[in-house]
Amino acid sequence: MVHRVPSFLRSGVLPCLCLAVLAVMLCVPRTFLVSEELTPGLRLPMPKAMDITGPGQLRLPFRLMPPQTQGRLESLELRFTTSRYALRVANATMFFNDSACLLEAPPQMLWDKGGLQFVPAQTSCAALFGNATASGVPLAGELRMTLLDHGSASLVVTVDPHGGGHLQVGQGHAALGLWRWQPAAAPTTRLRLLAAMWDSHHGGWIVGLLGAATLLASLGLHLRTSRPAVTCGLCALALGMAYAVVSPPFQAPDEPDHFLSWTRLAGNPALEADAERLARVGHFERLKHNPFETFGPWHIGAPNPVPWEVEDEDGIELVGDSMMETRSALTLAFWSVLRPVIAQESAARAVLGIRLANALCFGLAAWGGAALLFRLTGRRVWPWFLFLVPTLPFFAMHISNYAQFTAASVVLACAGLAVLFREEQGGWFLLGGWLGAAAAVLVLSASTGVAAAVFVLAMALAGLPVRWSTPDGPRRFWAGLALGGAGLLAGVRSEQMAQMLRVGGRLAGLDGPAPWWTPVLLAWLGCAACCGLELLARRVAGDSAPSWLARLARLGRLGAAGVAISGAIACLYSGFHQFRMHPCMPPPGEHPGFWADILNNLPTLLSFREPDTLLSRTFWGGFGWHDALLPVRLVQALAGAAGLGLVLLGWKAARDRGGTLGWRVCCWLAGSWGLIVATGLAAAAAGHERALPNVHGRYLLAGYCVLLAGTFAGWSLTMGAGRVLRAVAPAAGPGRRLLEGWLLTGAGLVLVLGLMRFSLPQVFNWLPLDGLHLTMAAGFPLLGWWWLRGAECQLSLGNLLAGGVLLGLGACYAELGFGLPRVFVRYPFGFFVLLGGLGLVWLAAQLRAVQWEPAADPAPSWPAIVTCVAAHALHTGALAFLLVRYLG
Repeated sequence: MVHRVPSFLRSGVLPCLCLAVLAVMLCVPRTFLVSEELTPGLRLPMPKAMDITGPGQLRLPFRLMPPQTQGRLESLELRFTTSRYALRVANATMFFNDSACLLEAPPQMLWDKGGLQFVPAQTSCAALFGNATASGVPLAGELRMTLLDHGSASLVVTVDPHGGGHLQVGQGHAALGLWRWQPAAAPTTRLRLLAAMWDSHHGGWIVGLLGAATLLASLGLHLRTSRPAVTCGLCALALGMAYAVVSPPFQAPDEPDHFLSWTRLAGNPALEADAERLARVGHFERLKHNPFETFGPWHIGAPNPVPWEVEDEDGIELVGDSMMETRSALTLAFWSVLRPVIAQESAARAVLGIRLANALCFGLAAWGGAALLFRLTGRRVWPWFLFLVPTLPFFAMHISNYAQFTAASVVLACAGLAVLFREEQGGWFLLGGWLGAAAAVLVLSASTGVAAAVFVLAMALAGLPVRWSTPDGPRRFWAGLALGGAGLLAGVRSEQMAQMLRVGGRLAGLDGPAPWWTPVLLAWLGCAACCGLELLARRVAGDSAPSWLARLARLGRLGAAGVAISGAIACLYSGFHQFRMHPCMPPPGEHPGFWADILNNLPTLLSFREPDTLLSRTFWGGFGWHDALLPVRLVQALAGAAGLGLVLLGWKAARDRGGTLGWRVCCWLAGSWGLIVATGLAAAAAGHERALPNVHGRYLLAGYCVLLAGTFAGWSLTMGAGRVLRAVAPAAGPGRRLLEGWLLTGAGLVLVLGLMRFSLPQVFNWLPLDGLHLTMAAGFPLLGWWWLRGAECQLSLGNLLAGGVLLGLGACYAELGFGLPRVFVRYPFGFFVLLGGLGLVWLAAQLRAVQWEPAADPAPSWPAIVTCVAAHALHTGALAFLLVRYLG
């Protein structure tokens, strides 16, 4: 055992570094600033943007009401939205009438939906701020900004419901933003604050749990070569534990509602009163839905007067018993197991205990799914999606039926990976049972899990060509699927299933609910019918089956090429996005554009461009009550990486001439996308009955998991499979010249755009923006033609088409430099999609000679190392983000 010690120590370096970062953030004493909203108590979901006179010189009169404070003003933050993604601000100043006080913001980039921090420029501001006698006296002034770019900025405001906004502009409008001032110096640590939110006098146990998570992650990394499935389970458990302790109590979607359901089912009425006390201690109501508020040292021992708001002004219930028995039979059974252990504990310990138990379920699901995946496919692919989605462990640990739903989604996603990358002909019974059981567990976790039938059928269709070469493949697969689907029998007597049967009976036109055996009977009959059709088709095909399968493989390769092109377009896609400080309810279900908006914004899950707030950003980075959203740039990087993974997967499948990978990729993509759409429609229909058809990323979790499992596998399949890329240039001279010209002019255009954008504004700022873009787009094919002049090239239709495609690619490159959809608004969006698609087709034709060849050396280890480091950095950053969000 001595020889393993160095290996274990090496495995623990990265987790210990992450722990050290969190320990520094938690344990280093610091002086906290007091923060207060400019519009206290704002709960309006959709702020507005008030235009400022511009462009260039911007002015806006305002009326400021300083808060009652004895502290020294540190900064005043205002929120802005811009006509472009970013504008260079030369200066921004807040002047006050009859005063020498100035609040200034230094020259900087003002990002769309970003903010500016104004700090006092002179000591004379102490006469206006920080003086108790002066505080509360209205101050009149003017906001002035100078922009170096052609564009305009708008101050984000809202209609002040109470007339108490600190910064008022125009008629009845109050600005969104924050005061920050320095009170009397009283250094403390975030650890003490977090412990206080957990109703604890010390935070040693928090560091202990984080240390235990670090130990589990280190052990998992140590076993990555001998027991990779155990590695997945231990790392998933470690992530769940970390998020469980760092996220304050009840700061997760609908967690108070579900905990009230737990208190009733546990038979301990005293827990409800203790939960209200815990909510008051942690200032739950003040922090929820409010990204400007934090928990500071002055809140320790000063509980919030209200635990939570039960109803709003319209009488709509905000916090109440979620009736978990109607939501999830699986969660109800899981809670019944936990009841003897946790029912008599305090509210804080009960919340933490349930969260840790949910994290254990997440770890077991990751271990089980990975174990089955590695058994059926070897170690060809890893379920990297488990560790590259920041919110996945957050969804998996908080008190909700979506904790079990996440675990079931992980198992289903691993089953999809097994179908996608499995080459062996055996194990069909195990694979079918795995798919059926995962779908059944998903249904018992949440009623919207019925949409998993779309994915299961697609995966059954994906395995069709390989099953035909196995004598008993169809019988074994469909028998296993039927047996796995029989898991629905475990919940036939539950209230959740009774509710589903009532809905099914109503849809079927019955007078009452459908019989209890209906779901299982339909599953069994469906499996029997599909098995019979497959056997009949194989008998009819007879000797022509091999040729038919070959044609199917060719069709799959063409479809895989389309998948690669679609993925590349999705990487540049930007759906319609309306400015929202918080996620808000979409239009009513009967709104004609409601469903179109959902379908239009779904591709932003795989795009480098601006993500949709509800459908994409709340999934990738939506913590808390979707009031703690990770930075847009990080979400864009993660979503774009997933989109590139889809491109690599489609390209790899299109190059696979000997197998049916292309066919499986097409079926997998159709099934995962169908699961997403079906779940969205089901969630919207269920919400429409309550007049709240809100559809966001958390509801589409299962579909997103099965989709991202394949897209991230596309990276590991191509980058870490022990193969090297050998580029063989096209034989024709003009083609080679055209390819080189495309690459060189594209890279040159990006460099020129960057130089113009950030380095020489005084030279290029005077050019009209649209004229500049069109000039660069027109110059792009001219550069390519100049590069072609040295080659013997005839004027042909192909060359003309290539020049036109280069023109479209130039427009797309200019777009990348300045951003969609705010520049070329005069052109229809389909214009860019068409040109980009043609460009990708042309590029694929030019790269037809690029081949993958087996490498002489073993598979490289750097992709796994890079992914491991990226996952640790990603989750450490997310945990640090949560600490800053709630504790300042």
